[in-house]
Amino acid sequence: MKNSKVLILSNAPRPIPRLLCQISSLTKLGITTDVLCWQRRKGAVESEKIGCRVEQICLPAPKGKPFLIFCMPLLWFLMVKKVLRHSFNVIHCTHLGLLPMAVFLGKIKKAKVVYDDYDFDSFRITEMMVPPLKPLGKIIAMGIEKIFLRHVDHIFVIDTAGDTLLQHYRRYTPNVTSIANYPILNQNAFSGTKEIPTNLRKVLGDKTLIYVGGIEIAKGWNVLLESLNLVRNEIPAVNLVILGDFSDQKQKEQFDHTVKKYELSSHVQVLGWLPYEQMIQYIRASQIGMALYQPNPRYRLSKGNARKIYTYMSCGIPVIGPEFGEIGTILVKEKCGLVVDTTNSRLVADAILFLLTHPEELNRMGKNGLEAVTKRYNWENESKKFIAAYRTLLDQLT
Repeated sequence: MKNSKVLILSNAPRPIPRLLCQISSLTKLGITTDVLCWQRRKGAVESEKIGCRVEQICLPAPKGKPFLIFCMPLLWFLMVKKVLRHSFNVIHCTHLGLLPMAVFLGKIKKAKVVYDDYDFDSFRITEMMVPPLKPLGKIIAMGIEKIFLRHVDHIFVIDTAGDTLLQHYRRYTPNVTSIANYPILNQNAFSGTKEIPTNLRKVLGDKTLIYVGGIEIAKGWNVLLESLNLVRNEIPAVNLVILGDFSDQKQKEQFDHTVKKYELSSHVQVLGWLPYEQMIQYIRASQIGMALYQPNPRYRLSKGNARKIYTYMSCGIPVIGPEFGEIGTILVKEKCGLVVDTTNSRLVADAILFLLTHPEELNRMGKNGLEAVTKRYNWENESKKFIAAYRTLLDQLT
């Protein structure tokens, strides 16, 4: 096992936090890990020091999600050229669009193939299509699954309400493990010191809302800006920091228009994707974590996939999130935030105002969240299932 090598194929420009956790576990097992990422913009971003080699395929993506599918053949070609230079025992694929290539390369290299569906890929491929083409998106997603999943050695899925994804993939193989998207407790492994830089706290102030993740309507950026406008009228010092980016240029234009419409430019900072250690520092220096998921089928199913919620909790700040589904259940159960109708900007604004004007409650909920993550919702506990699955997989190679 100690001489084993894993190659991870990612559709993101850098390893996401879920992969960072998995890489940390593989490293502890003495397994070497390489990551091959898709950089969709010109100019490579600086890779983080995460204990493994990260390479990027630079292929600019066309504007608009429906057209991403036409990038796949060229992306496969570029990745295959890179992958053939690697030696590995396991190829770990993190997106349905990369699965055909992963299976093909697994056959050539006589390697085990792992598929990790952490983002409801079959749902997302259908969602990205314009309404008339949604049936086509579903056909494509189901077709890829039916053809290629039968050649996969193990599947990891996120934790979902009613084990929906687990049961879905067990139609193809019994080797399926549900892994929740919990943060790592030993954040020093990625984030350095736990001390918040004095200048960062000073810049952000004591009325800062923070949002982490992809910026899209489905995650409520429009409601967030409307709520911020309402709060600003009562607390002029309120600020919003967004750590993430747009995958849809049209939504970015709508976002910019809304900021201008409400005259919020001095209250909103969009900083893009930051290295993990910087992200953690920004969260710790903020007061409230925003997770305004909208009530679509994907987020109603979501349970352990709402990683931003657990990350906020691990940094000791309260969360404002949706009242529906498992996400809301966790916030209520652990008393670590407020749940609201996330489609209603007035109710969201009232929740923000309550926390910012009741510091005792804000601090109490923050401490509750940190305690819950320390005891239950953490990668140290969850990784046992991941490690057990990989041990079984690698034992089959000997």
